[in-house]
Amino acid sequence: MRVYDRKGFLALPEGVIFCKGQPWAFDTLMVKGETMPTNDFTYLDLCDIVSFDSGDWFARLEDSLQNGTSYPMGDDYGRDGTFSETDVFLVFEPDDLRNLIAFAEAALPTPPKENKE
Repeated sequence: MRVYDRKGFLALPEGVIFCKGQPWAFDTLMVKGETMPTNDFTYLDLCDIVSFDSGDWFARLEDSLQNGTSYPMGDDYGRDGTFSETDVFLVFEPDDLRNLIAFAEAALPTPPKENKE
């Protein structure tokens, strides 16, 4: 993993997996979208669910907690918008991504074996 300042991070391509933070506390896992000309960028939060608006988002999370309802992972990119020049970005490098993939594959349920009679 490598830590970037804002200027270095904005120069990276779309699709980079990262966590944003302040030295040395990082936030949620995200995917970098496009770099904007306003010292800003878009991102996809990988720790979010699909919702129609903020009210629906809260209701769905509460429903999931109370009733066990499952919702798909969110797929909408948002704008960073509220930033500080002291933000730092912990960026996953190729070996880190391979490890992340291995963890995700290990977390998948094993399909039941077919009974051949």
